[in-house]
Amino acid sequence: MRIIETATKGNEVTAKDIVLAAKLKRRKLDGRDVQGIIEALRLNGAPICANGKGYYWPKDAEERHGFVTHFGRRLKNLAKVHKALKGSYGNIGGFNNLIEA
Repeated sequence: MRIIETATKGNEVTAKDIVLAAKLKRRKLDGRDVQGIIEALRLNGAPICANGKGYYWPKDAEERHGFVTHFGRRLKNLAKVHKALKGSYGNIGGFNNLIEA
């Protein structure tokens, strides 16, 4: 998608921009659809980065590395939350079960 290749950090494209550029107006898309598109592009080798403002193409290896490092930290935190949730099945009874001594 050319719109992403021309986006830079500081001049990101949003999910809405991507939908409009793809001319996908017949079907209502949401953020999950765009995330799926981005995921597929990344899995095919596109070094698409993201931040709270949108998606962008890194200008160099250093900028890509910064995003990859940040993304790795997010994955580690998600793995910790996943593990904690798997271990929380005994606490289904409610929040009060967690705070009573």
